[in-house]
Amino acid sequence: MNTYFKLLRFIKPYIPLFIWAIIAMLILALTTAIYSYLVGPLLKFIFVGEDAEKGTLFNFVTLFFPTIKSEPERFIYALPVFLLIIGLFKGISYAVQFYIMGYIGQRVIFDLRRSLFDAILIQDISFFWDRNSGDLTSRIVSDCEKVEQSVTYALSSAIRDTVQIIVLIGLCFYLDYRLTLISFVALIVAAIPLGLFGLKLKETTIDVHNRLGEIASTSNDYINGIQTVHLYSIHSYARKIFLNRLNDFFRNMKRSLFIRAIQSPVMELIGIIGICLTIIYARERISSGELKPENFISLFATILMMYNPIKNVSRMNNFFTSGIAGAKRIFDIIEKPPAISSPPGGMILHDFRKGIEFESVSMSFQSREILKDIDMTIQRGHKVGIAGESGSGKTTLLLLMTRMVEPDSGRIMIDGTDIKDMNLDSLRGIFSVVSQDVILFNDTIFNNILIGRLTASREEVIEASRKANLYEFIMSLPAGFDTEIGERGVRLSGGERQRLSIARAFLKNAPIIILDEATSALDSQNEIFIQRILDDLMSSKTAVIISHRISFLRGCDRIYVLKDKEICEQGSFDELLNKNGIFSTYYKSQTNGEEI
Repeated sequence: MNTYFKLLRFIKPYIPLFIWAIIAMLILALTTAIYSYLVGPLLKFIFVGEDAEKGTLFNFVTLFFPTIKSEPERFIYALPVFLLIIGLFKGISYAVQFYIMGYIGQRVIFDLRRSLFDAILIQDISFFWDRNSGDLTSRIVSDCEKVEQSVTYALSSAIRDTVQIIVLIGLCFYLDYRLTLISFVALIVAAIPLGLFGLKLKETTIDVHNRLGEIASTSNDYINGIQTVHLYSIHSYARKIFLNRLNDFFRNMKRSLFIRAIQSPVMELIGIIGICLTIIYARERISSGELKPENFISLFATILMMYNPIKNVSRMNNFFTSGIAGAKRIFDIIEKPPAISSPPGGMILHDFRKGIEFESVSMSFQSREILKDIDMTIQRGHKVGIAGESGSGKTTLLLLMTRMVEPDSGRIMIDGTDIKDMNLDSLRGIFSVVSQDVILFNDTIFNNILIGRLTASREEVIEASRKANLYEFIMSLPAGFDTEIGERGVRLSGGERQRLSIARAFLKNAPIIILDEATSALDSQNEIFIQRILDDLMSSKTAVIISHRISFLRGCDRIYVLKDKEICEQGSFDELLNKNGIFSTYYKSQTNGEEI
């Protein structure tokens, strides 16, 4: 029930429109009731030839056309006009409520998707370590789609049909309350299985949504890694994993389908039992003269007219259950506060003046220790290298420095201030990062460079591309800077992607440059070319160079060597070589003992 109220918060801004929709639904229900009320008198008038001046039909029509009382011969012409007007009101009211409810539904989904995407964007990096992108995408697309069906169609239908049922029940009591009471005993009985079906369906639907998220995640993994699939010929393995996900989904869907399959027949059977009881009782009442035949026909027609609305309400329960299950998965993300956020009144960094200090910093993730008692100083204007084997925690230092993750203990200071006391955007604004895993977006070259500084002019973007030695390549393309580069920059080579990343860094012009294995994914020719560009980028900047290639660290003022989650050595390049320790061993293993 709590999820319902959360969803209602998104509907609240559209209450005025919602009221107009309710008014239209009420008019629709009233016009439907008029039609059902007139069925009995109309049939009697047609087949029995009731005196127009004394019949129920005549009296009802003259309520709307009083002049007919003085000219009863015009009744036969007024009747079809009256029915046409009622039909026109019925059609207009249906169209109005359908459009308004559809509009409200689309706005709610618009707001819901925006809130979900915003909530995902502000999460810290560790949030994504626990989740896969396919599942998050499924929540944005599939789960929101389920909520859309629930709000746009199910809610609209449920309210419209419920209003019709209430009005038609009122008409039934007006026509004959005793017969109505017998007829609707079945409705009370029907509420019990309907509730049981709803509870079971909700449980099954949540499982279906989770399995669908797994399918999205698995397909996303293997589609993005298609090159690896081909390279290692793991097509059969990928099919097996995906088939397992499909089978899990199919098993849950079978349970869901079974519940939906038996729900409607059970409800229909209960309804038929009610109709049978009504017919038996009505026959006795008509025979005794207690009930007019035309009233019974109108009442029976009204009950039949309620059949579809009742069946729709029953069926809408499935949509509501599915929508609420989807909404629950959505609100799990929306309501999750980010583990890392700017403190109230956080300090704004206007400049980087002194340096960065790590003081006894330790970090773990899911009970696995990643870094232990790190003490490190990065002075302004210096180039600091971080060396170590893969998995030694080098990149984690980058994440800690930019406060993408939090340390378990210790603190990180910039210019003497704990970074936890700083405004996040301001803190991250002093860093430019060039890494081996270049993240590009499915957009134009221009917009991908512009990410470095969104307020930059076109001329500044062009100048950044020149500094990254990318301008001539861009201008050789038919669309130039407006060239779409595809998902993750798939239409560019590795070197071109890296230079585009460097162009971003030039455009941002941050005082601290972080190179995280920036050339490790490149061939030797491209590496030398990119290295020259990076030297220009680091000129007069503070630089942190993370690399497992020892030769890449030769120009650093100080180097920290990580092993077993700790700093095991530190010093200049030559000092570390002369120690004949871990650093020297790394160097010799990479150069075969030859000086380079």
